[in-house]
Amino acid sequence: MPNPKDGGVSLSKNKIWSSNTGRDTNGDMTGTIKAIKTKLEIQWEDLTQAEAGLIDSVVSDATTPFTTVSYVDVNGTNQTMTAYFGDPVYGIKRYDVDKKQQTYDSVSVSTVQQ
Repeated sequence: MPNPKDGGVSLSKNKIWSSNTGRDTNGDMTGTIKAIKTKLEIQWEDLTQAEAGLIDSVVSDATTPFTTVSYVDVNGTNQTMTAYFGDPVYGIKRYDVDKKQQTYDSVSVSTVQQ
């Protein structure tokens, strides 16, 4: 896989709340956090068609919807998670009709903990 662009990885921690979550009659928040899931937003830039194709072969594999992803958390600790990929976005920089070849100025995808 190509390396993400500099500054091209964002990590977020997303709270999964219980179904009874909401505001009570006093306007105070109530509910229970059931889990906290990690999400990585990954961006690449200036890719060849082969590099974009390699990324696509990993993030768009319908036969393997869940995969193991390794990352470094906010404390600098190596982590792994079972995750799925969101819908990739391919920013086409140049398209050569005769050669049927493209280059990409950006590719991005979300990686979401199962």
